[in-house]
Amino acid sequence: MSGSWRIFRALGIDVYVHWSWFIALLIFFQLFGGDNPALFLLLFGTLFGVVVLHEYGHALACRSVGGHVGHIVLWPLGGIAFVQPPPRPSALLWTIAAGPLVNLALIPLGIGALLAAGAVGAGEAIVMYLNWFVYINILLFLFNMIPAYPLDGGQILQAVLWYFMPRARAISYSAAIGLGFGGLMVAFGLIGHINPEIGRTLPITPLWMAILGAFITMEAYKTFLMAKNRI
Repeated sequence: MSGSWRIFRALGIDVYVHWSWFIALLIFFQLFGGDNPALFLLLFGTLFGVVVLHEYGHALACRSVGGHVGHIVLWPLGGIAFVQPPPRPSALLWTIAAGPLVNLALIPLGIGALLAAGAVGAGEAIVMYLNWFVYINILLFLFNMIPAYPLDGGQILQAVLWYFMPRARAISYSAAIGLGFGGLMVAFGLIGHINPEIGRTLPITPLWMAILGAFITMEAYKTFLMAKNRI
């Protein structure tokens, strides 16, 4: 929470933004916002609006199973919902799965709006915006469902394994996958940065992929060590 400011409160949950979020906004604006600043700010704002809805999915699902819900923090790599579901696999599974399910529900809504925009002959800017809205929800859903800790998919895998083995062992398996996946992201990001042709094939910018991969690797490593000490 150090260096974070509350931006609003809804449904009894405070949403904060970390100061580093504004650094990311400035960097991406310099890279991509020069041609159409207003459109860039709209797309960037939409991205983090979708992230907030995703995190609210986690928080409200946790509340529905009797867990503790803290707050939500936005930062450059997305958002974090500080939640603590009851210590049982079903509660953890629903709490974690609800986030990606929000993105999954937004995809057909965006496609429906896109079809309606085409039917009424909406302008190119509206169609492009709706295409972006659908794309970002598809990307967030697919990325978060990768079964590698600390991604949602890794925590879902952990919850499923918890039905069949002690929780610490389930955590160690999902964290081990996270270590490998994070390392691959770093490698692909660095290769894409060195070779722009490969970089253009990546779903996000190579540098951002490397940074995100490094974060996943570090979080997975810390969690893997913690779980191994409890086995």
